[in-house]
Amino acid sequence: MKALIPCLITLFFLSLSFINPKTFNPGKEYSLVPSGILAYGEKRITIQRFYIQKTEVTNKQYREFLSELLAEGKREDYEKAKVDSTG
Repeated sequence: MKALIPCLITLFFLSLSFINPKTFNPGKEYSLVPSGILAYGEKRITIQRFYIQKTEVTNKQYREFLSELLAEGKREDYEKAKVDSTG
């Protein structure tokens, strides 16, 4: 479970890179996570505020999202968003 937390945090921040902050309207589907300090073991990580979707995303939905990026010719965004399987 501890190894999952950094992965989730990374995914949240990656998802922000696809949102235009000037046009983003969070509505009822997102919750604001305020900025603060995240204690992870003996490390302290400062994070900026971000929005997180209230419903979870399945692996299948994420694969579809990645496929759509490639289909739309957004290779750079795909490279940022793909799962790092090198460990």
